[in-house]
Amino acid sequence: MAALGPFEDRPVVATAVSGGADSMALALLLHRWARARDGEALALTVDHRLRPESVGEARQVAAWLAARGIAHRTLVWKRHAGGPGSALQARAREERYRLLAGWCRRRGVLHLALAHHAGDQAETVLMRLARGAGLDGLAGMAASLAREGVRLIRPLLLIDPRRLRASLAETGQDWIEDPSNRDERFERIRWRRIVPPGGRVTIARAAAEIGAERCERERHMAELLAEVHPRPDGSFDLRLEPLMAAQPELALAALGRIVMAAGGEPYPPRRESLERLLANLRAGGPARTLGGCRVAVRRGRVTILAEAGRQSRIGAAKGEHPALARPRTRPPLVPGGFTVAKLDVNIM
Repeated sequence: MAALGPFEDRPVVATAVSGGADSMALALLLHRWARARDGEALALTVDHRLRPESVGEARQVAAWLAARGIAHRTLVWKRHAGGPGSALQARAREERYRLLAGWCRRRGVLHLALAHHAGDQAETVLMRLARGAGLDGLAGMAASLAREGVRLIRPLLLIDPRRLRASLAETGQDWIEDPSNRDERFERIRWRRIVPPGGRVTIARAAAEIGAERCERERHMAELLAEVHPRPDGSFDLRLEPLMAAQPELALAALGRIVMAAGGEPYPPRRESLERLLANLRAGGPARTLGGCRVAVRRGRVTILAEAGRQSRIGAAKGEHPALARPRTRPPLVPGGFTVAKLDVNIM
């Protein structure tokens, strides 16, 4: 936890607890950590109502945590439609974050802890690798980042999930097994079958090292994005020279962010498409389209404008798109000083 700080005096941290082994272990560990600092760890369960058992499971989690003196709240997602599948799962995940972050904001809780562990990180890295992700993708999930006004922290990213289950067993704490964790219709579950248990922490550590490099690149990214000038028509204009002078990975990432901002897309274009676009700009080629944008170069300047009929999701003229936001100073992405052997250890 020390690497994820600093934290305020008498820290208050909320923890997302599904009832699975990972989140139950995190709730107990953070409870002990906060209590040692005269603070409090609160547990939040999101009931998506996607399975008939979910109501009873949320009540069981509340009972387990109450027995250990941990305050608990259940947040219910009441509006959803559609059958099981990746689209519904994605909506449920986004709604989970919205409910959790909203509860924290209303109550002035600054930190929301998530129980993603080394196995989750390894799966994320391999999924992104299969999609041709660059360095940003291979860095995996960040140990700390801001989202919807709350700081998300992931203290377990370098911890093997087998150690978490062993810790719960030693302390006599049961947990809930979610049947969706065995459903191979979901891509993550298929990758879970492939990743060898002994390789989880190795991949997670590699992702953490890449993440540290990503922080350094973000500082250079801020300098490059400072060259971008939003225009009243929603387009973006920048000099071609600094883009060409930047390291290729940095230039591709910056170009992807600008295209995202102009086109209003939630994700950048694929790496191969960005490489072709960058090569065309370097050669002074004709205007191209990518990510719903028209990209043209003339007299040493690049203009990126959303295609006709597309409505940008952001106030481009004001430069408010989060894709172009300058990165804030973050703590190191490598969690340190966090050990798990038994649940009665201290986490510093």
